[in-house]
Amino acid sequence: MFSKLDESLDAVYIPYYDGKSNKVRHFKPDFIFWLQKDKHHYIVFMDPKGTEHTEYQRKIDGYSTLFEVNRASKKVIPHDGKKVRVSAFLHTDDVDGLPKAYKRYWFDDVEKALTSVTSSME
Repeated sequence: MFSKLDESLDAVYIPYYDGKSNKVRHFKPDFIFWLQKDKHHYIVFMDPKGTEHTEYQRKIDGYSTLFEVNRASKKVIPHDGKKVRVSAFLHTDDVDGLPKAYKRYWFDDVEKALTSVTSSME
């Protein structure tokens, strides 16, 4: 399944700390993909705004705190007998110019990004 988020209607976000304003802000990606294989469910947030329009490092840090274990693997969240994992991707035209620690969260091809999620399905 696929969803386009409407910020005026949808209360879906990933909290992150904004050091400039000293506040917790809401990262509201534009798109969500809902993928399923057996009892494994994958929620994939995608945001196409690019590096110059976002505080991407803080947003990814907020995502990682909630949904990853030491940035090494995705947390498995049990829900109603299902195993849920969450991924986040941001769009840029050229992933080569990004810092190494954040490269894996960026995509320049939607199909490749989704393939990376589906290839990890157990």
